Amino acid sequence: MKQSLLLKISWSIPIAQTGLIFYYWNRLPEQIPTHFNAKGIPDAYSSASSIWFFPIITLGLILLFAWFNKHMLKINVNKLGSRNNEELAITRSMMATLLLFIVVLFFGILYGSILISLESIKSLSPWLIPIIVGGIVVILFWYFAHLFRLKK
Repeated sequence: MKQSLLLKISWSIPIAQTGLIFYYWNRLPEQIPTHFNAKGIPDAYSSASSIWFFPIITLGLILLFAWFNKHMLKINVNKLGSRNNEELAITRSMMATLLLFIVVLFFGILYGSILISLESIKSLSPWLIPIIVGGIVVILFWYFAHLFRLKK
């Protein structure tokens, strides 16, 4: 996927989170799950208004990734001419993919928190941790494989 499409989808996630919260707001109980153990079982609760931290944190992550993306040339001290441009393009693509993966996970956790608080489900999937670790490993493997091919 093109980097710009990945970023546009990422920017849409906080909007979708906000819409989801508005949709369920009147049905939420006073306490909602805000932390989960490794098995996906809620182990900490907060007031329903704390659910607004999900889109705020997601937006903060997007802004942080955007800042890194904008200042990548200042951060990357390895100046290799045209090869540096190719490395930067691969790095930007990896960061856009990683960002989308993370914000989609945040959306899933938000939705799971809502469903748990409404007693529709008892816990998040126990596969959540393996999916997070596996997804990040796959993205990083793809990134380093592309960089390795570039260096040949």
